Amino acid sequence: STRIFYNAYAGQQSTEAGATPGQIWGTTGSGTVIVRATDVQLHNITVENSFDFLANDKLDVNNPTRINNTQAVALHLDRGSDRFIANKINLLGYQDTLFVNSGRSWFDNSFIAGNIDFIFGNGNAVFTNSEIKTLARGKLYFPHGYIVAPSTQISQDYGLTFIKCRITRDASVPDNSVPLGRPWHPT
Repeated sequence: STRIFYNAYAGQQSTEAGATPGQIWGTTGSGTVIVRATDVQLHNITVENSFDFLANDKLDVNNPTRINNTQAVALHLDRGSDRFIANKINLLGYQDTLFVNSGRSWFDNSFIAGNIDFIFGNGNAVFTNSEIKTLARGKLYFPHGYIVAPSTQISQDYGLTFIKCRITRDASVPDNSVPLGRPWHPT
């Protein structure tokens, strides 16, 4: 029942100590939990980026209150992280839920939910016995959103690997609208 949540998004002005006035988070700073150490483990916990993506997604693109840069990371495995283990965790968000940006990581018996590129990065991550769920959007889009957006370096043998995982979706996600993935960077 333990839940860590925060509502930062990429286009939001940073509140981090030492930030330059007017500095924005960016995707890398929007994480609810950012790991920059080796041998970190999370067990039986929920990590959520609670930014209200759906309300913003419903707005017309010309609406002056619509927020741009809505990437909102729940868990960011940043440079310096390696040998990260997650067991029975829930990662909740919408766009860019899990940013595997570095090192090796293993997610076992976990639940990861989002709707746009919600598992992404250039780290070497293995997902076993987990549920990967595509969530609804604020309105209909086609494609609805990609599940993964790896930026695996061409020199790496592996990037994002899924073994005995289930891919599920909200009932409102249209049939045949969720491609598995797309490359994030031309590497």
